[in-house]
Amino acid sequence: MRLGMLLGDLDNGYVSVGNGVSLIHEIKSVKEVVEELMVDFK
Repeated sequence: MRLGMLLGDLDNGYVSVGNGVSLIHEIKSVKEVVEELMVDFK
């Protein structure tokens, strides 16, 4: 698990994602996420 999740070595390790992965519907940049979070604070 350490090789896959912490070091990104998916050939010799694995990534445990759990049930939360089904909630991901699109890939966003960090900038987009921060901007969406900051909308209520402006």
